[in-house]
Amino acid sequence: MVTLEGAGLQVLYPGRPAPGAGPDFRDAVMITPGGELVRGDVEVHVRQGDWRGHGHHLDPRYSGVVLHLFLRGESGRGTAGNGAQEVRLDAVPYAALRPPPAASPRDIPVAAAPLQGLLELPRRRLEQALDEAGDRRFLRKASAMLVLMRNGDSREALFSALMEALGYSRNRVPMLRLARELPLGALRSLIGDGANPLSLEALLLGAAGLLPHQRGLLQLTPEGAERTSELSDIWRSSGLSPAATPGDWDRAGIRPHNRPERRLAGAAVILARYWRDGLENGLRRACENSRPAGILRALQAESHGFWASHLDFHRPSTGAPSLVGAGRAGEMVVNALLPFFYAKAHLTGDADLRSSSLQLYSGAPPCPDNEVTREMKALMAASKGGCPVVNSARRQQGLIHVYRVLQGRAAPAVARRP
Repeated sequence: MVTLEGAGLQVLYPGRPAPGAGPDFRDAVMITPGGELVRGDVEVHVRQGDWRGHGHHLDPRYSGVVLHLFLRGESGRGTAGNGAQEVRLDAVPYAALRPPPAASPRDIPVAAAPLQGLLELPRRRLEQALDEAGDRRFLRKASAMLVLMRNGDSREALFSALMEALGYSRNRVPMLRLARELPLGALRSLIGDGANPLSLEALLLGAAGLLPHQRGLLQLTPEGAERTSELSDIWRSSGLSPAATPGDWDRAGIRPHNRPERRLAGAAVILARYWRDGLENGLRRACENSRPAGILRALQAESHGFWASHLDFHRPSTGAPSLVGAGRAGEMVVNALLPFFYAKAHLTGDADLRSSSLQLYSGAPPCPDNEVTREMKALMAASKGGCPVVNSARRQQGLIHVYRVLQGRAAPAVARRP
């Protein structure tokens, strides 16, 4: 492509279609004639002026856009702002839209080389490479955990990691910020030793700015109004100020049972379960004594009482789903719990804990697919040996690691079995 300013761009990876609010495609990779890599999001419009007409210049979700495509608009300098390149599609010659001839290995730009190299492998070797990439991602997570533990309290590191993993993909950042603004130590000083899910739920929702009165919800069900009154009384008596606002949380396109208020109610159930012995001690016993299915149960939270009949304070529902189901629990196990205990074993020299963490990781079943794993499976379908079998969380993590390498967010080397 040639931009409005005359710069050439070759698309190495067009990005994955992004549902919900925000740019149309995420994580595209392009290269200039001079070899400079350009990575970021892509937005598509009919008219060039739609960028400002839709308010994208004021929306931080569009700050990562590097390419703005449109059909009709002005000639000359682009108007997208934030440094994004602009291309008018009706000015692109038809020949430029045809698939390019197959490149030889020496012609493959460095950014696309890891993916292209995998696609050349026979299927069994490709599956082995994904396992090794999954190990690399696991070790990177454990290394990050180790840094946190060396610089602070290991219990808070575990709490922060679980909260981050508990957030749906677009709410990880506010979940992590909430865990840091309202750490376990602060919760314990407010509640004492006799924790119950209602008190924890009130403090978590209040600090998140997600209690009904903080969100301006007026049409509550009778049961929702009663629950709100109890929670609000507990929150006000704490004397705390919110660490977030309702606007900090992303709800667009997220199914009701994945929304942050239900996830935080689930976090309260999990914390209360291990309150007496401590989160780390309780989950360590689960890791030492359980198989992967048992670890999943340790981090699930069923819907009881109010949450069994409500999706939200104003939305009654018959048979509402779990607050934290097996799929989200699996994400928490793979991305937070097992890397944490592997790092803890390294810190303390506990060979048994190290071994059990790795065995549980190797045997963990696959989690529900997300945008990245679905995209990678589609790309892997073009491999010479045929699409690999992704039958474990480890191999799923390998898909994500390769995707991050493509984006320049991870070291391209793959690990041998740790």
